[in-house]
Amino acid sequence: MKLVIRSFLFAAGLALVAGPSYAGLNQNAKIFLHLGPVVAKNACTQVPTDCRNAGVVGNVGSFYNAYVAVGNFSDSVGVAGCQFGIQYLDASNVGVDIFAWTRCATLEFPSGDWPLNNSGNLVTWDPVNSCQVGPEPAVAGFFYLGIYSPDRLALIPRPADGQAKVANCLSAEDDLTGQAPSPLGYIDFGTGPGYNPCATIVAVAP
Repeated sequence: MKLVIRSFLFAAGLALVAGPSYAGLNQNAKIFLHLGPVVAKNACTQVPTDCRNAGVVGNVGSFYNAYVAVGNFSDSVGVAGCQFGIQYLDASNVGVDIFAWTRCATLEFPSGDWPLNNSGNLVTWDPVNSCQVGPEPAVAGFFYLGIYSPDRLALIPRPADGQAKVANCLSAEDDLTGQAPSPLGYIDFGTGPGYNPCATIVAVAP
């Protein structure tokens, strides 16, 4: 498992320090979902510039792009990577059906079953040429999906190691796992109001 995490950070041009993760000034970062219409051009630019405005409720019988992005991170250190998993009802023509995943970042290291239910991904940006320094959210990628019955698409810790993390451009990472309130968002389709973790944000380092 350590080898997998090293590959993630090495690919992002970062150095992983052995042992527990340490604060990298992004301890208040959120990995959130935003639901938007299906668009043919410039899809990776469709996330609101303020993550508090992310859409987290959708309708049954519709098709959408659902974006994964990092918000409320420190502009001074930026974001060069994130890791997360997804959870939804994994049955054809029932609940959420994911037809495709499109990466918006530089590299990714998905699990072999991505983007099935309870799968995970490690997404990175080139820390030299495309480090995400905000203030806009860092968009990791998006799912093209259809909704056939009430369901929830939720971000979870990456199943491979049980952790949700954000790495910055200065060789430091923050483990967001287990924080309260949760830093991981979800979208509801006919099941509830959804959850946008950016609605709970606190001030971050400038």
